[in-house]
Amino acid sequence: MPYTKEQRSKRKKGAKLTEIAYNKYKNSERNYLKLLYHVLLDAEYNHNISQKQLMMLFYCYDLEFFTLSYAQKNYNITSKKHDFYKRIFQPLHKAGLIYKYFEEQQAGLPKEIQSNYEARWALTNRARNIVTAYYKKIEGRMPIFIDRDRFEIVHGKVE
Repeated sequence: MPYTKEQRSKRKKGAKLTEIAYNKYKNSERNYLKLLYHVLLDAEYNHNISQKQLMMLFYCYDLEFFTLSYAQKNYNITSKKHDFYKRIFQPLHKAGLIYKYFEEQQAGLPKEIQSNYEARWALTNRARNIVTAYYKKIEGRMPIFIDRDRFEIVHGKVE
């Protein structure tokens, strides 16, 4: 319907049709994910973090530490370990968003166990602050900054 009930009763001759009408159901105010696309663009534009990398940060946000094999297996973005390391993990590590929590030598394990031991990784405080800010942006409590003209020049046309 192009008009709400209130608009139909107050409609004047020659009045324009409305472009949108919000749903008045209980849970319609909890529609945070409609801002997700804009948040992903904001992360890419302002922090040079790809969509998959930001999702990886969201996934690891509540973990104290993790191994590469755990992240690759449970995040399940790609089946190839090398692809995951090269496209998602390595850029985050180079950007200073993930650091080595401790290695096998630091864990104090016997030599026979150290051979099968993987290094533990964790998010830096900077990464945790970025994720917290993006949660606020998704919820609409913080503004999203995207200069679309400049973004399209640098990264190609966004559709």
